[in-house]
Amino acid sequence: MSNDTNIAKQQEDELTAPIEHMQELHGQLAKELRNIIVGGEVVKDKEGMPVRLTPSPAALNVARQFLKDNNIQANPNKGPVKDLCDDLPIFDD
Repeated sequence: MSNDTNIAKQQEDELTAPIEHMQELHGQLAKELRNIIVGGEVVKDKEGMPVRLTPSPAALNVARQFLKDNNIQANPNKGPVKDLCDDLPIFDD
């Protein structure tokens, strides 16, 4: 192997996180997103006191994308997704 190849391989190895680290990061992201969805987001008010708010559209979008990226799908015929579908307006053509 040439010196350039060795350097490129070393640089690639330094940029690649171990699978255990990636799994831990994935799990922690899932937990944090769940906490935000279930409990809301904590922000500080004008006095600097923590206030819990409903999740922002941006946070909901991150959770939606996380589920999509992980091929998580819901059954639209039962549970909360069915309730959501039932509440959607019907548009006539």
